[in-house]
Amino acid sequence: MNLDSIIKDKYGSVDNLIKETNTQISRSYLYQIINGDKTNLSVEIAKELVTILGLGSIEELLEILNANKEI
Repeated sequence: MNLDSIIKDKYGSVDNLIKETNTQISRSYLYQIINGDKTNLSVEIAKELVTILGLGSIEELLEILNANKEI
């Protein structure tokens, strides 16, 4: 499963994710992460993504992000 599908399953869209979670991560930065343009996330961003996506750990997030690179 990739980041885009996780966001769509949980929130329907990036815009809904931002609206429902009041995240401080910008819409454009989220799309850069989803598209694999941004791969070196700060610990704070990674922790926030783990929380808002309901993942178990940062390692799980990294596995998802690395899976996107392999495609």
